Amino acid sequence: MTQKFSYWDDLTIRENLDFVARMYGMSNRKETVDRALEDLGLHSRASQLTGSLSGGWKQRLALAACLLHEPRLLLLDEPTAGVDPTARRDFWEQLHELAARGISGVVENEPGLMPDGAVIIAAITSCTNTSNPRNVIAAGLPGSCTWTKRA
Repeated sequence: MTQKFSYWDDLTIRENLDFVARMYGMSNRKETVDRALEDLGLHSRASQLTGSLSGGWKQRLALAACLLHEPRLLLLDEPTAGVDPTARRDFWEQLHELAARGISGVVENEPGLMPDGAVIIAAITSCTNTSNPRNVIAAGLPGSCTWTKRA
């Protein structure tokens, strides 16, 4: 998931997700898109044009698109840059829920925008690691580790 929103402003949320599902060659697009809309709290806005969304809602859409093909690992580049504090908190809560489902993530972000000021090196919580990257590697993926020493 890129820092800069990279979907189409003149399509609805549903149309954007359907387009991405087509790019993945998914045969069960409608069910997959409906599940993503529901999982990310986008269902009530499915017909809304993406160009009219706030930054936080655009990031939810981007995350939903990343999850369509059920990845085991997410690569997130500054996923909460430019969103308000409430949307930022909601986004991190969603990532924690994904971690509980076994989805790992590699996040690059400003330390001040991370939960509790931590620098997350690999995955989205559950194993806390305060020493060095070797411990992150030793913990393995899928899994989760937070490295609190600044890079």
